[in-house]
Amino acid sequence: MLNSFKTKLDATEIFISFCFITLLAKNSLNTIFIILFVGYSLFRFFFHRQGNGTKNLLANNAKLTGAFIVYFGICCFSLIYSEDVKEGLGYIKRYLAFLFIPIAFYLLPPKNMDKEQGVFVRKAFIYSLLVSLIVLFVLAVARNHDQGNSLLKYLHVSISNIFVESETQEGITMDFWAFTYEGLTQPLDIQPIYLALFTNLALIFLISLKSAKRIKRFQFAINLILLVVFNVILSSRSESAICILILLIYFIQRASNKQKLIQSILGGVFLLSLVITIVWKNPILKYRVMSVVNPEYRHEHLNFANQNIRFLKWKYALQLASRAPVVGFGIGDAKNELIKEYETNTFNAGVLNRFNSHNQYLDTLLQSGLIGLIGLFAIFYFGYFGRSNVGKEVKLILAVFYLSFLTESMLDRHWGIVSFVLFTMYVSTFKIRAIEISNNRN
Repeated sequence: MLNSFKTKLDATEIFISFCFITLLAKNSLNTIFIILFVGYSLFRFFFHRQGNGTKNLLANNAKLTGAFIVYFGICCFSLIYSEDVKEGLGYIKRYLAFLFIPIAFYLLPPKNMDKEQGVFVRKAFIYSLLVSLIVLFVLAVARNHDQGNSLLKYLHVSISNIFVESETQEGITMDFWAFTYEGLTQPLDIQPIYLALFTNLALIFLISLKSAKRIKRFQFAINLILLVVFNVILSSRSESAICILILLIYFIQRASNKQKLIQSILGGVFLLSLVITIVWKNPILKYRVMSVVNPEYRHEHLNFANQNIRFLKWKYALQLASRAPVVGFGIGDAKNELIKEYETNTFNAGVLNRFNSHNQYLDTLLQSGLIGLIGLFAIFYFGYFGRSNVGKEVKLILAVFYLSFLTESMLDRHWGIVSFVLFTMYVSTFKIRAIEISNNRN
């Protein structure tokens, strides 16, 4: 039985919770709560300071905070040699998160750090995300119902055919697009890859709560299954691969004895079987997977970009970056220069859709050169090694972003920018303290 550990919910947790939750809402609403959080932090620092405690207590975060601010400074510097100042200012406006969010966390009063923080905020993000995903799924069911499709009937026949190949599925149709990728996320007006990113970040929060004995086993199991299932149907191949990596790390670390090893194997087999079943029963998900395994695999749904297109983006971005390797082309001109490179190489799809490089490291290289790339890597370095007692949660959060940056220009969107800074600073500041348990159960 878990020992009780009660804490009083304060304004710090409330403000931070809304910063996380509103990531799932309109960007303007999220921006409002970030501004409120920054204002609250500054107010508390200037009017409720307690000696030099803040500086001493948060000394471990100084280098990480500084790395974010330096990266913002590098981006601002690249605006000087950008011809398209208006475009550059648009980026700088979004990049203000690199300046103000780290400062807000750094200046939080020390007494907020002494309390058992973190549990409420982590749970608030996990459950708000799951509620949003469930609502999206219900809306998908409703859209199918309006088209005369019955999910229950489809599932009934599909499950029956597993055991007896007698019932036919002729006449039983489903709009599978409504259950996956942009068809699922359209009501929320958010790109699938960012919502899939959030499921991975929520998964890490969930594992942290379990490790600290802050969530019951049954709740953990249900939430774990839901997060994995939604990660799969969101159909972001890179984020699904990251999800598998997180689960592998969790199961390997958990298998400390024979009993837990068996439980981990059974849990892994169950999740794998569930994922394979979902992918195979949804032709769109099946196409997404098979097109990676076999590039020649074809399906009637051709709305997804071929992997060869992504390779072309990387190729031309690297070619372009080699012409201005040190300082890049400027944050305002990088995208336009990349489109010109597409035109030169008759990459018509890239020109028509104005593709970015689909790789944050290449985007940074184009915007601010090696100087900017070093600044970006400095954030990861000081996140991993710039502080003492770096926990597993921090390392996993940073690993998710590090890997996500390889296949997506994450800092090209508000969701990517804010989540990168917010999650990194939050887990570096608020750690969950494990509670003692009176017996070996749980």
